[in-house]
Order: sequence, then C-alpha cells, then structure tokens
Amino acid sequence: MYQTLVAGKPQIKIATLIARACHGSEMPDDAVIAETLKELIGREDIQCFGDIQQWRHSEIVRLSADGPSVDDQVKQFRLAGRDVFNRYFHVSMNDKFRECWTENDRFSHVESALFDALVARPFGIRPNIYYQEKISEIGVRLKPMIRASAMINRDVDSGSWDHSVKFITPETSMTFVHFFDWDQTDYIDYQYVRAVIDKYPDHPEVIGRHVLIETHNVEFFDRRPSDQTQSFS
Repeated sequence: MYQTLVAGKPQIKIATLIARACHGSEMPDDAVIAETLKELIGREDIQCFGDIQQWRHSEIVRLSADGPSVDDQVKQFRLAGRDVFNRYFHVSMNDKFRECWTENDRFSHVESALFDALVARPFGIRPNIYYQEKISEIGVRLKPMIRASAMINRDVDSGSWDHSVKFITPETSMTFVHFFDWDQTDYIDYQYVRAVIDKYPDHPEVIGRHVLIETHNVEFFDRRPSDQTQSFS
C-alpha cells in the first residue's frame, strides 16, 4: 500500500487506497488488510484522518472494477447542473431583473459543489475546487473528426470571440475551464465547452487563448499520470 501513495498528492479514501493496491490481484483477508493499515499509519511520513478501519468490501470491489471515466462524469455533471438550474434557480429576466442575477450568483455555489461531488472527488482532483477556473487535471479533445468550428478569444480571456482562426483540429490540445451559454439569464444547456488552448501546431499564435467549442464535438479525459494519488482519509 505504501508504494501506492506518492507524497504531496491529494487525499484519497482508505477504500480507494486498498482497491488500487490490490488491483489485479486477489483480495487479502480482512485481518491482513487491518494489520497492513495499522503499520502504514505508524509511519512518520503518512497522515491519516478518521477511523483507519472504516472500509467495506463492497466499496473496494466497486472501486476495483472499471468504473466511469472522466468523460462520463463530466457529462453527468452537465446533466445535473443544467437540470438543477432550470428547475430551481431560473428566474425570467422580464419579470425580475435583479432577482435573476441574484439567483445566478447563488447557483454558482451549487454548481461548484456539484462539480466537486460528481467529478473532483471521485477522481481525486484537488479538494474544494472552484468550478469556473482552469482545471488543469481535465483535458479536452475533439471526438474523431477532421476538424470542428470554434470561437477563439481575440485577446486571451476577454469578452471578444472573433479571432480569425475559426476551427480546431484533432491535434489541438486543450484544458477544461467550464461549460458556457451565451444567455446567462435564460434556461441553460451548457451548449459550449470553454477551454484553454495548450497546443495547436497549425496556429501556435492562439496558444494560451480561451476557446468555445460546442459540447457535442468534444470529450474529456484525465491528464494526470495514473499514479497521481497520495494521502488518504
């Protein structure tokens, strides 16, 4: 188990640690696991929070199996976020202009909590992440196609999306920022993905700029090395 941890990385649950340590091999007896955990927390370079023996075989089995991907979970977040907003936070701007923006602000806190619960925590991305900022752990790429239309920021991160480059190719590497809709006062669909261009061989001049791409054209993936999980709770 100790070799499964890497110093300085986000906390992981004990069940996750056991599942990763035992992945591809037979699960040891409960007593062996308990003794191994006891020895592990006795090390000076290990931190543990909570009861070390609170874990369940059912959870370990679930975590050991091939579960949903980052792409699956980000898309689940999209479904959940737009449903919560459209049902419980949308206010017609024609009726209550000020209340409309107040509800949007309130929803931003719920949105971050949803992203944390559905994406960040299940995949061990840094805790208490603020949705709407660049999320370096999640990459964005085109689905298999020749190229897709895109709106690239004129500057870097301004309100102008009229750069002369109007498309991206499969060779383009991007980092996820958040979902986007033009009308912030209407029902939302998360129609676009907002990302930062990290690599674009055909147009290096747009590297570092924000880009909007229709959600149905992209997929999401975990950009971290497979061993990037460290302390646990």
